[in-house]
Amino acid sequence: MDSSLVNRCPHRSEIQSIVLSETECPGYLVLGSVDDYGHLMVSKLDTSGKDIDQLTYSVLPRDSGVGEGSWAGLCFSRSQWSMAAVARSFCKSIDVYDQDIHVRSLHTLWYPSSLNFLENSGPWK
Repeated sequence: MDSSLVNRCPHRSEIQSIVLSETECPGYLVLGSVDDYGHLMVSKLDTSGKDIDQLTYSVLPRDSGVGEGSWAGLCFSRSQWSMAAVARSFCKSIDVYDQDIHVRSLHTLWYPSSLNFLENSGPWK
């Protein structure tokens, strides 16, 4: 894919993870980034070159980024491009989003250092 300019990416702190993922719609990619406070930015990109940003949204962390920043990771679901998970090490938490809607928070006993969706593992309860 040729390089493209994203309309906006207003992170206010260090970007910790960048993910480029294919969608179930041919010709589209999803680009996501998360900073060290858990601020998530997502852009749906058209690879045909017609429209750069079809959809762009950002999500602030549940605690509004209060406290100390640390490693943050991001991943998208392979089966549903709008589902994203953000892990924050210092907060020991994983937040799951459907686009810009918070779906669920998971709290870990240890500091998360990587993240991945398990596909076909059943619906969220």
